[in-house]
Amino acid sequence: MANFEFKKGRSTIVGNQMDDVENADARTVLKTFHVRSITPAMVRFFEAKLGWLPFNLFAGINRQANEMTEALLTEIENKPLPPQIIQLLEQDLKKKEQVSLLKGVSLNKEQIGTLFLQAGKRGYKFSSYRFEGKPKQFDEKELPSFIYLRDNGDVEFGGETNLTKGQMKDLVLSSDFLVSRILDNGKHWHCFFQNAKSLQGKEGGKFGSQPHLHYISDSFGIAKEDLVKSVKSGSYPHTPVHILLTE
Repeated sequence: MANFEFKKGRSTIVGNQMDDVENADARTVLKTFHVRSITPAMVRFFEAKLGWLPFNLFAGINRQANEMTEALLTEIENKPLPPQIIQLLEQDLKKKEQVSLLKGVSLNKEQIGTLFLQAGKRGYKFSSYRFEGKPKQFDEKELPSFIYLRDNGDVEFGGETNLTKGQMKDLVLSSDFLVSRILDNGKHWHCFFQNAKSLQGKEGGKFGSQPHLHYISDSFGIAKEDLVKSVKSGSYPHTPVHILLTE
C-alpha cells in the first residue's frame, strides 16, 4: 500500500492507494488497508494538537485504528446484497444467464465492500489490479505533488507547478485509470472493473451515462491470465453487463 502526505500551509493531506494483490483474503487486505489509512491521519491529528507525538501514544493509536476498522468491516460485511449477486456467487451459471441475472442490478459504494467480504466467506480469493494512464502532453516534471478536483470544479493542488488551474483540471479529467477486482474460488472467477469514464458516467450505451461497474467472468470464454494481462496494460474486453453504482 502506498501512503501519500502533502503539506498545504499548516495542513497535511493524507492519501493512500491499494497495491496490487493476488489471491488474498479480502478481509485481511481491506483491514490492512484501512488501518494503514486511519493511523497516519490520527498521528497527524495528535501532532497538530500537541505539537509532537509522544511515543507511548502510538500503541494506543494503532489499537484504536484496529478497533475502528474491525467495527467498520463487521458493519459492511453484514449489509444485505441484491439476491442476484448472491446467486451469482453460489451457482454455476452460463454467460447468457449471468447477463440476464445482472440486468438492472445496482450496488452502493459500501455494498462493493460487502460483495468482497461475503465472497471471502464463501471461499473466494480476492485479487486487485490497477493501471494509471496520464495524458502524454503533460511533462511529468511539470506536475504538482497532487491535484484534487472538487465536485464544483474547483482545483486544489500541492507542490510546485507551472500549470494553470485550467490545465490541471484538464489533466484530471483526461487522465484514465483501470481498477479490476477478481473473485476466484478455484472453479469460477468473477471480475468487477471500473475506469474513469465508467465512474463519471461518460460512456456510451444504455447505462453508460450513469456511474457503473463492468462485469465479466470465466463464463465469457476468456482466460483469467489473459484478462489480468489485458487490464495491467490498461485495456479490457467488451462486456454488456453494467452494474449501476448508487450513493
